[in-house]
Amino acid sequence: MGCLNVKNIENQLKNSLGTLIGRTSHAILNKLQKRFREEGYNITVEQWQVLINLNNTNHQFHQQLAENTFKEKSTITRLLDGLEKKNLVERVSDTNDRRQKSIRITANGKSLLTKLKPFAHGVQSRALKDVDLKQMKICQDILLKIYNNVTGT
Repeated sequence: MGCLNVKNIENQLKNSLGTLIGRTSHAILNKLQKRFREEGYNITVEQWQVLINLNNTNHQFHQQLAENTFKEKSTITRLLDGLEKKNLVERVSDTNDRRQKSIRITANGKSLLTKLKPFAHGVQSRALKDVDLKQMKICQDILLKIYNNVTGT
């Protein structure tokens, strides 16, 4: 009887909403990373996410970028170092405060995003296969409610 309860608990945890969200996100990001590698692009999904964010809102400060990508400042520093070495981003001294560096995407970074876009769309299309727009909207609404509940927003 005790073994059956343990099995039920394991199944409940395995199929809990938080676990499913985490596993799904991990699977999608792993698939995208694999596609980048297969196509010969030397960029991580985390670096790609930073580039997308900078492409949408260029000239961000370090703290803003960390907040906008939901990453720790130390992680952003590491990612920016790698992106800067690849000439995909640049740090520019702020005219008002020389201690501050504005981070912006370079032309090379924008070009790379254009090349990677089809792979991201392909992975997303595969992930959403057999999911109709109504189901997608419901899922997004529920996840947004959960996120707002957790963050208090």
